[in-house]
Amino acid sequence: MKDKIVIFTNVLTWIILLPVIGALAVLTTPKSVARWLALIFSAATFVLSMALFFQIAVNGYNFGNLQDLQYPIQIPWINFTAGSIQIKIDYFLGIDGLSLPMVILNALLTMLAVIGSWEKTRVKEYLALLLILEAGVMGVFMAIDLFLFFLFWEVELAPMFLLIGIWGSETIKHGMPGRSCSTPSLAASSCLSVSWCSTSPISTTVVQRQPAWCISQNICSTGLSISRSQA
Repeated sequence: MKDKIVIFTNVLTWIILLPVIGALAVLTTPKSVARWLALIFSAATFVLSMALFFQIAVNGYNFGNLQDLQYPIQIPWINFTAGSIQIKIDYFLGIDGLSLPMVILNALLTMLAVIGSWEKTRVKEYLALLLILEAGVMGVFMAIDLFLFFLFWEVELAPMFLLIGIWGSETIKHGMPGRSCSTPSLAASSCLSVSWCSTSPISTTVVQRQPAWCISQNICSTGLSISRSQA
């Protein structure tokens, strides 16, 4: 229960949740109201992301790095043991000097896209998908655990596919990227990590959390923290 409270008191969680709530509100209201709701929720997300920037600026422009993330939240999510292999996946978000500009830019472009799509056909569906896309992209920029990164990556692919397929031009539709490289890329990175793991000594007594894309004595290049006992 305490972990759930911590999740919803973190500002990064709300940057992801606001567009999702906005998408649900847009789908359940009349078209005349849906446009304004989409604009309000996208503007609120932009204001929240700018608030992060100004808070960091007031504190001396310390945007942090992977070892010193800003507004971090790390909550255990999936933790189970299969034989000699222990798998740990965390709800791990944070921002630094590289991801914060991307978060702000994503929020700004979404708000401008909402304004620019005021007279779209099937505008409710369009705006809802746009807000879900924003939430997925926000998660991609803020996820530190790579498994969580791939989860948000998959979330943003679906609305992008529908937006291009339904409202895109014929030229864009013919050049649409497929989904074939997303899930296999996760599988490939997992296989590479497991292959590396099988030839390296791995401690079973300590499983430390490290940046998600580092390869160390734990398999963390997939966002998983995995320890394997030696024979």
